[in-house]
Formats: sequence, structure tokens, C-alpha cells
Amino acid sequence: MCLKRKLHLLIIIILSGSKVFADGCNVDGMWFDPMNSNMEYSLSQNGTTFTGKSKYIDDKCGAFILSGTINNNTVSFEATSEKSGQGPECEIHERVSGTFGNNCTLLKGTTTDDKNSDEFNLYREPIKITSLIPASEFVISAEPRMPSFRAAAEVYIPSSMTFMNNLLPRTNESPFTWKVKIKHELPKRIVEGELNETVSNDGVYEPDFSQLKWLLGGKLTLSVQYFHTMRDENTYIIKGTNPGKTRIEEIVTSPILRQIACMESRYKQFEAKREGGTGFPVVGVGKNGVSGGIGIFQAYIPRPEDHEIWNWKDNVLYGIRTFESKKEEIRKKMAKKELNRLNKERKKQGLPLCAKDSIPPLNEEQTEREALRRYNGCREFQWELTDSKSCEGKWVVHPTIWGACLPDYVNDVLNCSLDG
Repeated sequence: MCLKRKLHLLIIIILSGSKVFADGCNVDGMWFDPMNSNMEYSLSQNGTTFTGKSKYIDDKCGAFILSGTINNNTVSFEATSEKSGQGPECEIHERVSGTFGNNCTLLKGTTTDDKNSDEFNLYREPIKITSLIPASEFVISAEPRMPSFRAAAEVYIPSSMTFMNNLLPRTNESPFTWKVKIKHELPKRIVEGELNETVSNDGVYEPDFSQLKWLLGGKLTLSVQYFHTMRDENTYIIKGTNPGKTRIEEIVTSPILRQIACMESRYKQFEAKREGGTGFPVVGVGKNGVSGGIGIFQAYIPRPEDHEIWNWKDNVLYGIRTFESKKEEIRKKMAKKELNRLNKERKKQGLPLCAKDSIPPLNEEQTEREALRRYNGCREFQWELTDSKSCEGKWVVHPTIWGACLPDYVNDVLNCSLDG
């Protein structure tokens, strides 16, 4: 079969989608060509116009892209290949027109290009996800825990589609196969997961989210197949629930860490009210407009793991761990690095180098302040000499600011108030 013919069959599929409206049919939904079970299509209607894309994707030319109009039960549209301009075989332009029949489950008409004209019959997929409990939008709870739901699918084959009996396999396998995929797109990052296929005999499905490696929200795609021949697919939204101040402070006991969480997100893991609001993860934007951290502690550097995006507890532990690791690094390396910096300057000036132990470590209060500045990515203290010969001196606040660091970050954190 030539590419032209393959693409032609794709056009036929998409054209047939429809639902009954008061004034006629609607093309929303999944459609198929009974002469080729691989040809499956999806359309989306908005008023009297619609767009669509074939499920079949040619290796070179991609899918078919459709756009058209509906006038009562009459449909007309044009179809082109997704990769027009990639070669003469991809320069496909079809004009299609047809009318609905059999209570909007069938579309009959003609498709033409510059050389040929053909007839076609397109059918709506007779399987449909008919119910979803509790709702079409789900939330990860404040515990946190993935949501639960129950879906059901029904199959209805009209008498006008008796040919379908010849397409169904004669086996003892369970007829319904369910799939769930979840995808969340962040700037420059995609987090996704999927559940194992689940089969059933009665068309009822309850997902087992324990199969996921981590809590995950975003766009949930639920699909069901009937004997791997017919299918339906719907998309839903999963949001997360903000745990609120009390839950967070049960884990975050350090005053300075509470101040960081206040400054970074106002105690919010998700873009919603702090106390129990639901939404998508908070994604910060730096002063240069570049998207930055995620969640309560604005996890950014080191790069947060996938499980720290939708699980607020893991995000909190990220913040605690990151802050403590910065304090540990300061205790072990700060004095030594500052001595190296100082001696490089003295060497250029022809001055004697300072002795190995001439710069003491920061005290605990200074260590916390330095770690606070480093949480934003910069430096806070510098050793200032009071005697250039003996190298005696003191630690002074001398912020080193670069990149996306905020000059007033330390004071802003220390003065942050959730009620402010």
C-alpha cells in the first residue's frame, strides 16, 4: 500500500467522529475504518469548527492534520500531512465531505484530491468510558496520598455494525484492557509514569497507584480497549493539596528553616491557598526570568528528584538536607578557602603568606547566616585583616552576589512573616 493510500485511510477515520447535539451531530471522539483496524482517529470540535490528528503516524510524513466545519449533519474539511514540505510524497491535500447517519455513528461521503475521488464509510468507536467516580478532577491528599477512583466502560454495537462481530477475536481472554499514564510538564523537564495494563471481564477498573515509583500528578490519560480492537480514551487532571502550616512545622522545627520556607514559598507546595488549597506545584521565577525552584523549599540546586516535586514531605526533607549540607561544608572548608583567597592576593602584593591556622572557622551563628546566603547561591562572609603582618582579623558580612542571587535575600528571609 502506497503512502498516499495510507494517509487517505487516516483521513476517513477522523472524519467520522460525532455525538448527537440538538441541532445535529458532533465529531468529538474516536473513530475507525472497518476496512483497516489500524486506522484510528481522534477529533475535537469547538462550535461549528473542528481539528483532529490521526493516531497512525507515518515514519516520514507523520500524522494527518485535519481542520473543517460542520453544518447540521454535513461535514467538510481539508487534510494535509503533518510534515508537509519534507518531500513530494508528503505533499498530500485532500478535500472531504460527507453526512452522518445511524444516529451519528456512521459517516458516509467522498474524499477527493487533484486526481482521484473515492467513497468511504466511517464508524464511531462503539466502546466508551461511561462513568468515573468520584469526579473528573482528582487530588493528592495532604497526607500525602494518591487519589482513588473507579471507572466503567460499556460496549454498544448497533445493528448497522454487524460487521464488527467478524472483527472480534474468538478467544477466552478478558475483553477489557485498561491503561493509565500520568505526565507533568515543567520548564525544561517532564515527569511521567504509568501503571501496568489491567484486564477485566466486566468493564470496571480501579487503578493501583502503588505501582508508581513516587507520587505524581498532572495530566492523567485513561484508556480502555475491547479485545484490542476498539478503544476509548479520556484525560483528567490530578492536583496536589497544600498541607498547611501545622503539618509543615511538625517536620520543620528549626526557626531558620521555617524562615526559609516562608520566604521561598509562603509554606506552599502547590499554587493554591496555604491551608488545604489544591493546585499544581509552585515553580519559582528568578530575577532574570528563568524558572527556578519547586515547592515549599524551592528545590533547585542540587536538582530535585522526581519524588520531591509532588510529595511535599520529600520537598521539605530536601530543604532540610540541603541547608544542613551547606552548614557542614562551611564548617569543613570555609576557613581554608578564605585563607587561599587571602594568600593569593598577598602573593600578588609581595606580602608574606598567612599561616595555615591564622583564620578560625565561623561560629554557629555566622555559619547559619552563611548557609542561608548559600541557599540562594551566593556567599555572605569574608575575612577582614586588622593586622596585615600577623594576618589577624575578623569575619565580616561582605556578600558576594552573582547570577540570579538576591542582594537582600538574607534580611528578607529573617524578616519574613506568613501574616505579612
